[in-house]
Amino acid sequence: MRPKLTAIIFVLMGLIATVALLGQGTVGPASIVHKEVAERIRNSAARVNTVVIEKSEVSPWSIELPLHLEAKIIIKQIYWWLTEGYGVPEYGEEYILRNERNAEVFRCLVRVFGDHVVGITIVRNLSDNALSNRLMDALLKEFPGYIILEKQYA
Repeated sequence: MRPKLTAIIFVLMGLIATVALLGQGTVGPASIVHKEVAERIRNSAARVNTVVIEKSEVSPWSIELPLHLEAKIIIKQIYWWLTEGYGVPEYGEEYILRNERNAEVFRCLVRVFGDHVVGITIVRNLSDNALSNRLMDALLKEFPGYIILEKQYA
């Protein structure tokens, strides 16, 4: 009985240590704070003759992140609940962009954890790959180090 209890205690201590270690620091690059997002997206859009026509809030869980970032967010939430007694707020924003030349429309989804950007997704239709690639390049310049996902809709 005693060896099993000792093993369980060591496993629990290992889990707590893992949460404590991984719960600190940032999620992903997290170098861009939320208050900078609108300006950075406008700058990206302007580089490809595109304008922001609408901004709205969306569910943060509707914005996909790479698996390793999702795992880190879960660990950080557990860490905050254990140390502070509450979780870190998450929210999402959607920016609708329209190209001035061909009226192509893009959706730019931004996921925020606390006050830092953790994920960006571009949603586009199938028609203009070159414009989408240029927009992606412009966003990567404004959000260096971020993984920007791309989705298509018909």
